[in-house]
Amino acid sequence: MKSATKITTAYMVCTGALATAAAVVAPSGGVTRDAAVLVVSGLLLHRLVSVELQRRDENERRLRIQATHDPLTGLVNRAHFEENLQRATARAQRGGHHFGVAYIDLNDFKKVNDQHGHHIGDLLLQEVARRISSVVRSGDCAARFGGDEFVILVDDRQEYSAYRLADRLREVFSTPFITEKISLTVTASIGVAFYPEHGRQGLNLLEAADKAMYSAKRGRKGRAVTAMSSAA
Repeated sequence: MKSATKITTAYMVCTGALATAAAVVAPSGGVTRDAAVLVVSGLLLHRLVSVELQRRDENERRLRIQATHDPLTGLVNRAHFEENLQRATARAQRGGHHFGVAYIDLNDFKKVNDQHGHHIGDLLLQEVARRISSVVRSGDCAARFGGDEFVILVDDRQEYSAYRLADRLREVFSTPFITEKISLTVTASIGVAFYPEHGRQGLNLLEAADKAMYSAKRGRKGRAVTAMSSAA
């Protein structure tokens, strides 16, 4: 600028940090170098504080995910699922509507680990989780309970939603899984239980779905079985 005080602040940002800054004072004066340095220092401090807060937010978010999600598949873990189940039970008790739980166990998963190794087994579990996620709705909750067991909370007023989900699950398992060019045909046994018919407490309902799953596994594998009625 002609005949005016010119302050030039040059920022070089590398990994979110302010690298250099300079202030040039025109001969006419008006702004001292100390004042310019003070302004730049304030900007630098603001930038550093912002970067630190962002880093802390990311760390907190990562810790929350680690506490509530399965590290291998990214699905909700057992502890967080049971919290959601208790909340769903409380809502159902207040509102009088139904919801369902589907308990899923992969058939002969141990053979995959024995024949192809645990690395392929882990890749298979990740693909199973993706397929399960593709059929659940935004209001449902899919979890990995550990090993080759998965559970889905179908939070819906209409009982038949869990039946439809079981049908969709059988469909997604009908297509072979391709992991590192290895084609794997995997089926799943599914146990379904409903509130309040098969249990009035969340953990009782989960136990009923688990028993129904084992009943499916003892019969023709790859099918879904509904729990026996209970007054629990």
